[in-house]
Amino acid sequence: MSADHADRSRSLPIEPGRANWLRLVRNKKQRERYGPAHLRRRRDFARRIERGEMIHCFRCGDEIGADQDWDLDHDDRNLSPSYPSHRGCNRAAPNQVKTSRVW
Repeated sequence: MSADHADRSRSLPIEPGRANWLRLVRNKKQRERYGPAHLRRRRDFARRIERGEMIHCFRCGDEIGADQDWDLDHDDRNLSPSYPSHRGCNRAAPNQVKTSRVW
């Protein structure tokens, strides 16, 4: 069988972005934490950073540049507010809940 006539009957259907997101995020707490409000707030900060506004990292206080990777971070004491942080600062935070095993 040639590559042009490959058996496509066993190929998986392509999921729309929203359906894929819902499949991956089944936990109710995660859906609430990273739902539409979180996505809207991240989009707003992304626009501000792209415009060149001075947005400071929640963790280290340095400015976040348009060419830098960043996450929408949560306060360690109160998980509802979200603030932009450098990706490295956010993921290296000591008070984060670790999901991997302790060996």
